[in-house]
Amino acid sequence: MSAQVSSYEKPGASTLKMGVKIFGYAILAGIMSVMLSFSIAMISNGLFTDTIGFHEYENVNGEKVLLETVYYDEDTTYESEKETATDDREIVREMIVVPRNSLCAAMIVVVDVVEQLLMLSILYVLCGYYVYREGDRDRNLVKHHGREATPLRGLWIGLLAWAPSLVPFILLVLGKCGVYSESAQGIYRLLNPCFAPLTAVIMPLEQYPAVTVEVWQLIVLFLLPLTTVGVCALCYQLGYKRVFKKKKKKKTA
Repeated sequence: MSAQVSSYEKPGASTLKMGVKIFGYAILAGIMSVMLSFSIAMISNGLFTDTIGFHEYENVNGEKVLLETVYYDEDTTYESEKETATDDREIVREMIVVPRNSLCAAMIVVVDVVEQLLMLSILYVLCGYYVYREGDRDRNLVKHHGREATPLRGLWIGLLAWAPSLVPFILLVLGKCGVYSESAQGIYRLLNPCFAPLTAVIMPLEQYPAVTVEVWQLIVLFLLPLTTVGVCALCYQLGYKRVFKKKKKKKTA
């Protein structure tokens, strides 16, 4: 019987291995979130930005010297970027592209909300799905092969997967104390890409360096990655109880 139990335990990773695995999926979710952010930025910039003028430079010994800045009026048409050259100098025009006025502010909020919801969906679904499967597998081992029930295993898996996110938070706290203050915020944002829109609201880019971060902001920034732990614990219980499979059976019955 013990040999049979051990053979069934092989497919189910240990709690530590599963925590590392979920952390890997969190990294994958972060990469996907960065790609999503770039895609949304390109689309929104293409739809909701406009050229309003140009900077005119003169090239002097390979260096650009700003001559003037020209802004278009509402009724003024403009040409595409161009270069004009004379015998002794070269004039370069670089277009100024900025967000459109009143509508863009509202659209930025909408885009940020949609972007954050999509990022959280990627993170929670990707991590939660595999923890759900682990709970389902553990139920089978408990029911048919005498394995001891571990109702808190999903919580431990989530905590192990969340533990590495303490590193950027600790650096942020050190930045608050004046250690590596100039780079702490950037490191936190870089290592928590799935929460980028929320992080930008909680800790705006203008709030620089990390010494200026308030205590309440640190608490919220600590809790954001911690939500993944709750998702893992919940999905493990759902998988252990086979909630979705029961609903599926009812529909097919």
